[in-house]
Amino acid sequence: MFLLTTAGWVAGQLVRRPVVWLWLIGVGAVWPAIVALTPLGATTAGQGDGAALYEIAFLALLLAALGASGLLLDARWFLEALPGKRRLLAQGAALTAAAGLFVLAGLAPAAVLRPSELDPTRLATGVALAHLHLGALCLVLLGTGLPRASVLVAVPLLAWVLPALAAGWGPVGAAVDHALGVAHHLRPADAGGEGDWREGASLWRGTPILGWAVLAILLARGPTHALRHPR
Repeated sequence: MFLLTTAGWVAGQLVRRPVVWLWLIGVGAVWPAIVALTPLGATTAGQGDGAALYEIAFLALLLAALGASGLLLDARWFLEALPGKRRLLAQGAALTAAAGLFVLAGLAPAAVLRPSELDPTRLATGVALAHLHLGALCLVLLGTGLPRASVLVAVPLLAWVLPALAAGWGPVGAAVDHALGVAHHLRPADAGGEGDWREGASLWRGTPILGWAVLAILLARGPTHALRHPR
């Protein structure tokens, strides 16, 4: 009940914010734009429309992580009064609720317009692993006690920008991508079709998720103060 209440609170808070509606509309408009522009040669038509679903899912997960992290940071005064494990569960429920909202907004147009493009098993596997990876990374950042702006900048920097920049760094870049690259769980989008999607479900691909989760648990301290609203 506690987790459902937290998830419902987060979803309710998100849909009350105009900027979140702009994000949801933007994510939802990506697929119809691809369908409309591909025949005109204005998109990467050679990769197939289905490949774009993974990129849309990654964008949706990233925006969801930013939105949920912002709410959790605003509610830090309340969360820090909770026991460490209970706080982690609340944060995980919040991140999952936001991810479900944004992924639904991003992929629903494809399900309506071109359901044949969807591969439920492959897509669900990649999205689930990417969410777990990004969620664990967010939990670590939230547990560090960094200022709000620093956390919100660090989320896309670590999960997207740094792995992209490290692509040409050889073995070091491969290690960075393995540890931080959330998008590698959605790599079939890069391959543009029938890539070895099962690689994303391997135990090796899951090791960073476990590592970040363990670190988040270690950072989860007990209550730091009695419950008191800052205002």
